[in-house]
Order: sequence, then C-alpha cells, then structure tokens
Amino acid sequence: MVSKADNPSGTVPEKKLEIRRVELRRMAFEAAPVPHLDAGKIDWENVDLRIKCNVNRLKKNYALIMTANVHAKSGEETAFWITVEEVGMFAAQGYAEEEVENLLRTKGAAQLYPFVREVILSTVARCGLPNLGLTPFPFDVPKLESSATD
Repeated sequence: MVSKADNPSGTVPEKKLEIRRVELRRMAFEAAPVPHLDAGKIDWENVDLRIKCNVNRLKKNYALIMTANVHAKSGEETAFWITVEEVGMFAAQGYAEEEVENLLRTKGAAQLYPFVREVILSTVARCGLPNLGLTPFPFDVPKLESSATD
C-alpha cells in the first residue's frame, strides 16, 4: 500500500503497468534432418506448448522472464523443438508490492507473449515448415508456474 510519506497529498495514484523493454535472452531450435522430416505428418493440432514465468524485482522496475518450450512430433519422431526465453522489463505504479507479482504473471505475461510467439513462429517458418498456429495461452489461470513444467 502507498504510505502517507510516499503520497502526502492523500490522493490515490493511478494504477499502471507498462512494459519498458523486451529482450531475447536465449533461443534454441532443433529440427529433424530435412530428408527425414515429413511436414505433412506433423500433428499441428497436438503441438506441446509449455510456458514458465519468473518475476525478479529490480531497483525500481520488475523483470518478467518468460520461457516457452514448443515440441512438435511427426508420427512418433520429434519434428522440432524450440525454447525461447524473453525478458520483459516492467514498471508498476499504484499497486501494492504483493499485487505486482500476480499482476506480472497475468497481465504482464499477456503483454510479453506476442514477442515470444513471434520468435517461435518466424523461426519455424524460416525452416520451411508450414505455419504454426499457437493458440492463446491462459495467463489468467492462477499459479501459472505450477501449471507448466520444464
């Protein structure tokens, strides 16, 4: 909560969550050798997407680290897998400290996900594979980190 010392006028500060910067921390991609990869046999409906989010408090801002793992199979064989780790730097104003982490794991993650998704989709497309349609991820589900595994 905002104390009187921080806010002597007693007015309620406007609540804001702003993404300030996005950085690609790391990306790893591996695909089956082209002669063995049959893109027609990839089960695009059952592509496994797992997301994990961690929040770090910085001096005045917050870092949301999103790690996305995508695994696609062609029959029983792995067609490709990709891991993307993006960091979003966020500024939060008007929220209690205990509210910020949950806010970042929901609204912040929803703001960062399009950047992660773009890296995944463009990497898969550059390999000559058909367009990958990643479904929206339910960031409003409580305890996101427990619903995703490494």
